[in-house]
Amino acid sequence: MLKPCLILLTGCLSLAACSTPTPPAVPKSADELANEQFVRLAMQAVYLVGREANPEWHQASLEVRYTIDRQNQIVDCQARPVSNPELADKLPFNAKVAERMNRLCWQTVLPPMPSKLMDEGPTSELIAPLLFPEQA
Repeated sequence: MLKPCLILLTGCLSLAACSTPTPPAVPKSADELANEQFVRLAMQAVYLVGREANPEWHQASLEVRYTIDRQNQIVDCQARPVSNPELADKLPFNAKVAERMNRLCWQTVLPPMPSKLMDEGPTSELIAPLLFPEQA
């Protein structure tokens, strides 16, 4: 009984010794870090306003399209159904929540958008999906 276990253990150890080491992670550039931070902070800002638009936590999916000028001011915002079909199939669009979000989206305080993420024109578009799954 012990002999088969020792053979199996020896085989596993020899395979583990043959595995290739994981290459070290490539450090991220300053631009990549700035972009990641912008996305994280923008998601938090949109989520806070989204929670205000859906205080009862109704099951819903929507996306908010922000148009931002070069001074980082919101010049337009509109809530509409999610354009990603994979997300749209999982959660229903809620017109009532979208209507509230249309009124409240102007209150969103977005972080400064890194210049590398801005479009070449006078404005840039930011599309933020908001998903409210069923709360247990």
